[in-house]
Amino acid sequence: LAGKVLGVPVVAHVRGDQKGSPMMHSFFKLPNHFIAVSRWVSESIGRIGVPADKRTYIYDGIELDKLDLHADGAAFRRQYGIPEKTFVVGLVGLLIPWKGQRLFLEAAQQLLPKMPDAVFAIVGGTPDECAYFEAELRQRAEQPEVRGRVVFTGHVSGMASVYNGLDIVLSASTSPEPLGTVVIEAMTMARPLIAPNHGGAVEMVEHEKTGLLFTAGDAIDLAGTILRVYRDPELGRRLGQGARAHALAVFAVSEHVRQVQGVYEHLLGRSQGKAT
Repeated sequence: LAGKVLGVPVVAHVRGDQKGSPMMHSFFKLPNHFIAVSRWVSESIGRIGVPADKRTYIYDGIELDKLDLHADGAAFRRQYGIPEKTFVVGLVGLLIPWKGQRLFLEAAQQLLPKMPDAVFAIVGGTPDECAYFEAELRQRAEQPEVRGRVVFTGHVSGMASVYNGLDIVLSASTSPEPLGTVVIEAMTMARPLIAPNHGGAVEMVEHEKTGLLFTAGDAIDLAGTILRVYRDPELGRRLGQGARAHALAVFAVSEHVRQVQGVYEHLLGRSQGKAT
């Protein structure tokens, strides 16, 4: 608002779907331009009346040098008692219902007879208000079909070693995510990635080239997609290589800064043109 008073364009950065109150929607009439974190988010604010010429989407940038491609994945496995030769599928994300841990366990139950050497890792901390949800997941993990094959890590720092300790990195959110940091980081680390076919993941993952997409919320399709990578190591290797090449080109901080700077330069130039 101060920018408008001073005659300088105001740019709002938008990170999520916009389904809020009418008061929140009225806010979207104020800025001169919006930078959304993904095309999906940009389209969501379009649905509440922000015209196409007032919005741009620019993906987040990742500090690629902070993700060590050669981090010791074996150390992660040792910490949680996972044998070296075990095939590990990891769902990374906070333990909250919409992140898909229930779906993950449903898929694991289907897969264990076909993947006898596999472990399914639930990686992430639990917010205080979701303690009940973690208790539910742990109870499910004690069922005879999956007992001893599910690992809960809790909050983990040093994510590079986690990614390198996983044979498949999974995002399974049942509600669309605006972008998904886990997806970007896993791609940067050249890991075989599986993600749901909604939200920002559809923009980041090119099916069969930089990862695999499954039908969101469908445990049967998720299980089948995991099984494909398990049975075809070359597919996983190829997907990981494609993912890293894409991530380096699209998600570097320098590319993010370049695009944001371009938006501001365009707006400032247009504003100055009107002033003259």
